[in-house]
Amino acid sequence: MRITLGIPYSGCEYTSDIPCTSEAEVIAIACGVLLGGGEPFVFMQDSGWLNCLNNFASLCEPYDLKINNGYIKEVSEPEHHKYSNTLFKHLRGRL
Repeated sequence: MRITLGIPYSGCEYTSDIPCTSEAEVIAIACGVLLGGGEPFVFMQDSGWLNCLNNFASLCEPYDLKINNGYIKEVSEPEHHKYSNTLFKHLRGRL
């Protein structure tokens, strides 16, 4: 079963099956979907990855969970790229 999860942004073409209030909540629910045998599809803006660090460190890394389907809007504000570019490259492998 495919579940779409994410935080809508300007020009977003996706809608979330489960209403989420933060990017960290999206990752936590996606991990639960994976553990329950489902297939999560995650979408968010690249600047939202910084909000997910704790969830990656406490859920994805220890249990080797990979969210294999997803879309990240990589065009964002310049200041977001400055601070999150290196982190984004590392975390992109988890999605």
